[in-house]
Amino acid sequence: MRVFDDVLDTLSDGEYHKFGQIRFATARNLNGTQLELVLVTLSTAGFIKRLRIPRSIRTWKAKLEPQTLDFLKRIKELEGVDVKQEAPQQ
Repeated sequence: MRVFDDVLDTLSDGEYHKFGQIRFATARNLNGTQLELVLVTLSTAGFIKRLRIPRSIRTWKAKLEPQTLDFLKRIKELEGVDVKQEAPQQ
């Protein structure tokens, strides 16, 4: 599941990223086909949006759907609150 986390982190700025940028940023031992399957899965589930790029080896770019971006931002906010609450008291 770490691959999915890496992809979502890469796309967390809300901008479109080309396939090569995503592959470079995730830097796992995945070949292009395996990474493409991860991205197709995220797209099919509605987490990311893909657009075709004419004349490209991998013919699309991807970004997080607005709802997914809002959800991930909210989770990070909540995780920050949890960390503060769990800090040892002196």
